Amino acid sequence: MGKISILKRKIKRGYKEVDQSLKLSKKEKNETKRPKKERSSKKKAKARRRDKQRQKNRGKWEEERIGGGIHEKLSGRELSLTPLDFSFPHELGSDILSLKVSDFEFHRELGRGGFGKVMLASCKRTQHLVAMKVMNKSPALTTCILTERRTLELAGGCPFLCEGLAAFQTQKHVFFVMEYMRGGSLYYYLEKRSCLETYEAVFYSAEIVCGLQFLHSRGIVHRDLKPDNILLDGDGHARIADFGLVEENMYKGKKAIGKAGTTIYMAPELLCQLLADKEFDAAVDWWSLGIIICEMLVGDHPYDRLLSSNQFRYSVIMRKPQYPDWVTTNTKGIVSKLLMKNPKFRLGVYGDIRRHPFYGDLCWEELEAKKISPPYKPSVQPTLDFRKQPQKKPHSFLEALMNNTSSGYRRDLVGLSFSSPRWRV
Repeated sequence: MGKISILKRKIKRGYKEVDQSLKLSKKEKNETKRPKKERSSKKKAKARRRDKQRQKNRGKWEEERIGGGIHEKLSGRELSLTPLDFSFPHELGSDILSLKVSDFEFHRELGRGGFGKVMLASCKRTQHLVAMKVMNKSPALTTCILTERRTLELAGGCPFLCEGLAAFQTQKHVFFVMEYMRGGSLYYYLEKRSCLETYEAVFYSAEIVCGLQFLHSRGIVHRDLKPDNILLDGDGHARIADFGLVEENMYKGKKAIGKAGTTIYMAPELLCQLLADKEFDAAVDWWSLGIIICEMLVGDHPYDRLLSSNQFRYSVIMRKPQYPDWVTTNTKGIVSKLLMKNPKFRLGVYGDIRRHPFYGDLCWEELEAKKISPPYKPSVQPTLDFRKQPQKKPHSFLEALMNNTSSGYRRDLVGLSFSSPRWRV
């Protein structure tokens, strides 16, 4: 017992020595510290300098964040919008139309992506519903914005593309006024149905083919074709939408380098670019169509989406697509030809897709004239009176964001504004 008590005393003594050494070290540190008042004033000065630098570099930071919009779209991230302003800058040129934000009332959000959000809006004078895409102005997005504006205006020449009705701008934002597609997206239609009948897939894919061939004949590659970007109008016809990632001047034989799109719909040559730069052309859109047809008829992706991202890319680049045993020969035939690894031999680029047996019973002339009734017609709803609906917060998202005072990129985008002949405010 005596030895144990001696040991306990030694341990206690050791703890006391450690405590004393800690106290001494704290005293030494305190002696080297500046006086409290001096320390607080220097901290405040440093904070002021930091805030000033942040404000100065804000535009640069926004460029770096938004400039990665394509990669953020791949990873599912979204960018927030800065508050909207109602006034045009005084220095804007003569191409500004009479359209302004106050001409519209915003009701609810229809969707959002890497570059902005799409709102359901109505013209205050006519009460017509429109879809309005709202984006922040940014030097990094200027090229994409002007490219999308040109494509939206061009889309008015094809009944299978979502037409832009008008475009205008404020000091910090760009607004694209587009047709409102009452039928929603093909994605939500597939969610309800799981998979479609063959005649339905033939109809929708054929209308997508017409839209793609119109774009490709004008040197435009969509690059982000997927069910989310196929909208159904009030009559049930398919319209290709969302031209935020299109590539222009891609005429026959022209190739480009770039990384854009949604991973599970990207062609092997685009997935290879994640490792090393590789050229692509219009064949990437035909690959995406093959995936969409497979999803419509099989109800699933031809490659295992449960794999990790690297394994999925390897599977798409190296392996053959997989189909259930019950899939018909014509379905396997068209999907396999659209999913050719070599883009030179992919259907749509190599051979006439309209002559494939999958479309054997289809009259393309009647389809293009919209004389074939769609298999599904969205229910026609009466015009909604949003004023009678209870609102927990301001339904105008402009009002909801006005309290946020963050700054934006304030520069006129020359040549942005346009108005379709069919559009009247």
